[in-house]
Amino acid sequence: MKGVNADSIQLLVILKNIQNSISSIEITKNSVKLKYQQLESEWNDKKYHELGTIVRDCNKALNDLLQMMLQTEKYVASLIKSLSTYESVQLGSANWGGANAVQTDNFIVTPSSTASTTFDSSTFGPDLVFAQDNLSTERYFSRGNHYEEYLDYWENGNYIFSRNDNPELIYIKARDIEGVYLNDRELENPEGFWTRNGRAGWSRENILRRASHIQDVRQNIESGISLDELLQHPVLADTIYSYYNNPVRVAQIGSYYVFQSDGRHRTLAAQSLDIYIPVLVTGNYTRNM
Repeated sequence: MKGVNADSIQLLVILKNIQNSISSIEITKNSVKLKYQQLESEWNDKKYHELGTIVRDCNKALNDLLQMMLQTEKYVASLIKSLSTYESVQLGSANWGGANAVQTDNFIVTPSSTASTTFDSSTFGPDLVFAQDNLSTERYFSRGNHYEEYLDYWENGNYIFSRNDNPELIYIKARDIEGVYLNDRELENPEGFWTRNGRAGWSRENILRRASHIQDVRQNIESGISLDELLQHPVLADTIYSYYNNPVRVAQIGSYYVFQSDGRHRTLAAQSLDIYIPVLVTGNYTRNM
């Protein structure tokens, strides 16, 4: 039984790593595509034409890699589903009880505030407000607690960045993070955003439930329990995979923070619940006087 549970955990780790890689590839692919489009007006210049060809080839290679990773993700997800079925049929309903109960009964796990609520993926919900970017009609930002201050940074850009080479995990209020963006197509299609266009395991409900247990993980860590130990609990493991294995990265500007990485779904979920979120602060922006 322990061996099967260990296999389930290992597969979940692999799946999460694959999903993180897919997110990274998608971000890079979109960035490459944007650079390609920006070069379009310079096609008459030979060097830009050659560069455009290279960029186009890179984008094609990234797309091929992305398709391969998506197929791998589906395969691993199917393995997890098959293993879960085996656990239910062959081992009964005590997969996380019995011998494992000795390890997990002392964990702090509060009833999720979202446990009795069904979250429709076809909406962003009433707790998220988006504002159109003044610099692009196709981009929208989630309005946090410091949106007006953020606009000064975003639209004026007269700031200097100082890098933090050894960022440590800290907890900040999710609504103190600005710069979490959606494009116009994502805003018009919440279900496509939350489910990543139908990818396995993605929904607004799943993401919000994982966010709702961040405080549980934090309390357990502060009580002396390691993340490796907490991974033995199925509910807390999902939260750890989402928020701790690949923390959201931000940069600080005074009393608020600027979104710096992938993790839009996770950050928006935490903002929706108005909770604290673990982040890595990669550096600080200060106004260039």
